[in-house]
Amino acid sequence: GAEGEVFDKYDDISHLWAYVPHFHHVPFYVYSYAFADLVVGSLYHAYTVSPDGFEAKLLDLLRAGGTKDFVAALTPFGLEPQNPAFWAKALEAHMGGLVDEAERLAAELEFEPRSKKPRAA
Repeated sequence: GAEGEVFDKYDDISHLWAYVPHFHHVPFYVYSYAFADLVVGSLYHAYTVSPDGFEAKLLDLLRAGGTKDFVAALTPFGLEPQNPAFWAKALEAHMGGLVDEAERLAAELEFEPRSKKPRAA
């Protein structure tokens, strides 16, 4: 936001980024957030489709901690992260409504994107 909306002044925070070690010690760390967000969205979708027994499977997943590889950890939920469709569905479930709304607004404003690539099915 503009000065005054969030902070009274920005004078003392212009170099704040330098105090956050993971900005410069762990490059690309933000991908783990996107990864986790999509996996959680997929798990939630699995719950909405088949809630019976989901809680027990989720507790087993949490109890396992890091003892299982990623694919094995999601197998009980019927999820296959090695399949590109897993990620496409996760993106669609997570952002599909937002993308649809952006496209509707763009059409309303008669905005034409430079490149129109089809979304994953």
